[in-house]
Order: sequence, then structure tokens, then C-alpha cells
Amino acid sequence: MNRFVFVPLVTLALAGCSHDPSGVRISRDEPSPDVKVATRTEPVFYNGKTYQVGIAPSGDGGISLSISGMGANQVRDANEVTLSAMHHSSCKDSQRVVLSQPATFNSGVWRASGRCQG
Repeated sequence: MNRFVFVPLVTLALAGCSHDPSGVRISRDEPSPDVKVATRTEPVFYNGKTYQVGIAPSGDGGISLSISGMGANQVRDANEVTLSAMHHSSCKDSQRVVLSQPATFNSGVWRASGRCQG
């Protein structure tokens, strides 16, 4: 009998302390805010060499990236560094990077853009 009285009393006490008009909420189903990244340039060590990687948020919620110090024939390396740097700097562990523009070489700099998804 005491069990049937105790449970409603605890529920009423918890509901009385809630700031939410609908009562007690164990978890909230609010979307997490987008990850914001400040524009920055960092050295990245890859395959025995150090490259300068610039990471900046783009206006559409994506990420723009530039890699200095790689040659025009390093397409595979540029794509791997792009995916790794974008994921490490901007995405949650459960997310993956989707490139909206694969790495392209122009004037001695590799440039790419993408976003976190998932």
C-alpha cells in the first residue's frame, strides 16, 4: 500500500520543480546547435611532410578548406588530408564528411569544400 502512495507523491514533487509547462521532462528532443569553426590555419603532418591547412566556415553551413605545400600531382594525398582535416575539425565522431567540391589544384593551393552529414 505504501508503494502506491509514494510513487504519486514523488511524481508530484518532481513536477512541481519543473520549469517546463508540460511537467517533468527526462530528456529534451531539441536539435543540437551546428558546430561553428573560426577561420584558422594549422600545420598538418602527413606522409612525412608538413602542410598548411586553412579551414573556414562557408556561408551555407559548410566548410571550406585549403592546403598549401602539396604539388599538383598529389591528388590522392589532397583528398585524404581534406577528408581527415574536415572531419577532425568540424564533425562529430558519428558524422561523416560529404564533399560538395572535391579537392582541386589552382595557383599552388588545393581547395575543397564540404559539410558534416549523419
